[in-house]
Amino acid sequence: MKSQIINSLMTLFNNELKENLLKSRNKEEITNTVSNLIKNNIKAITSNRYKVVIEILLNENKGQGIKCVL
Repeated sequence: MKSQIINSLMTLFNNELKENLLKSRNKEEITNTVSNLIKNNIKAITSNRYKVVIEILLNENKGQGIKCVL
């Protein structure tokens, strides 16, 4: 199932997200659009068996680094 989700997300990014990002006007709209598309795509694959949590991090590229510790 992991490979199916990864392939599905790659297809989603290549097809729908590029178009939707260009249509979005502000950061809030971009993050809501992206998170809803990803969540709905994953829920369709997992058939509501799992709880899906999507976290979007949107930063301006100014040559700064980001460190993330999970």
